[in-house]
Amino acid sequence: MDHPIFSLFSASAFRLCLELFAVERPLNPTSNHPPGIRRAIRISGLVAVLLLPVAAGASPSLLGQWTSIITRHQPEQRVVAVYDRLGRVTREAGGNLLGSLAFTLRHENDSLTDDQGARSWEGGVDLPLKVFGQRGAFGRLADLYPELRSRHLRWLEWQSVGIARTLLDELLERRIRLDHTLDAEAQAHRLHELVALRERTGDASRLDLLLARRNLSQARAATVGARADLRKAVEAAALWGIELDEEAVRRLDPAPPVPPRFEGDPGELLRQHPRYRWIAARNDLQLGRLDLSLWESRPGSELFFGARRDRADGVSADTALILELRVPLGEAPAWRTASAERDQQRLQLQAELSAAERELRQNLTEARQSVDRAHRLLPVVREQLEAAESALDLSRQAYRAGDIGLQELLIAQRQQLEAQLEYALAEADLARQIRRLNQAAGILP
Repeated sequence: MDHPIFSLFSASAFRLCLELFAVERPLNPTSNHPPGIRRAIRISGLVAVLLLPVAAGASPSLLGQWTSIITRHQPEQRVVAVYDRLGRVTREAGGNLLGSLAFTLRHENDSLTDDQGARSWEGGVDLPLKVFGQRGAFGRLADLYPELRSRHLRWLEWQSVGIARTLLDELLERRIRLDHTLDAEAQAHRLHELVALRERTGDASRLDLLLARRNLSQARAATVGARADLRKAVEAAALWGIELDEEAVRRLDPAPPVPPRFEGDPGELLRQHPRYRWIAARNDLQLGRLDLSLWESRPGSELFFGARRDRADGVSADTALILELRVPLGEAPAWRTASAERDQQRLQLQAELSAAERELRQNLTEARQSVDRAHRLLPVVREQLEAAESALDLSRQAYRAGDIGLQELLIAQRQQLEAQLEYALAEADLARQIRRLNQAAGILP
């Protein structure tokens, strides 16, 4: 949460969290609310802590630790590691003038078989003057690599935290579902014992006992399936170097996600997004390479500096220094083509960056809408759970009084368990959507 732009969230979402918190504060073990609601709240307990601030200077969060582990397993880490070498080699190439020099040696003689007659030796060095402009292009290109390395690493970290958030959400959901099946199995076991007792006293039929036994078997089978699904999620995390077991998943206690806050146009926030900054840096590097190619194809003047020595029979040797400047009279076709391609490529890169910003903006909008929908859904699901709890209590009383059969009680119990699971998943989904909003906003832990 080190971004300078974001804080808690929009004022409306903040007030809604306060309203939800005010409603749920009385739900403690001594309250008059049905016990199922208290169990559901204990399963995730997210809403009451969503507003807790993150302490400054705290130890790395769970997501931060997972992000570091996943980043080390990213294959592109090896690409990031070579940027320093590329920058150093590029700078050295720009300072290597000897690679641009050409040595010329020429000898002239009017006789092929002896050394009589006129003879001439000429030697010198050719220096393309455009090499000084190329040195500047090499230097500007080398200056881009450190920033490219930083932004590429930040982009990899953003990808890694996205993977970490997805893994965490999946593990927490599987844990909720396993807790739900364990709770359902416990309820089925208690009901089976009650029916068995009533069957021995003659208050329940043999058919009721068979129904209770079947209900217990189904609950145990659901627990086996939920535990297998949790193991699959654990194995998926292990592929990224995150080693967990069922007990470790039960001990997971991630920090409550804090949504960002931005008002009006989020353009400034998006321009600080790791993906946007990585694309911009990559485009700058491509333009720098095009600038260098343009210098290489550009027609340039050449300077020749050398000496000439002439000798003839009976005449003293004559020595002269030579300074020659060659200036092209027109533009080379290759340079004109390269210049036009560079302008076209610049426009193409600008269009790609704008498209990436639009995509990020769309993702951010959808994520905000998902958080708002999750906020609004939670109180509705809570009302359904309250109604299901009340119906189950009445059904239990009616069953003990002999007013209804076991089938009706099983239906009420199943509806209560489904409502309890739905409420717990709704709480977890609120945290999931906030984490997705942070991901869309480019926020790293």
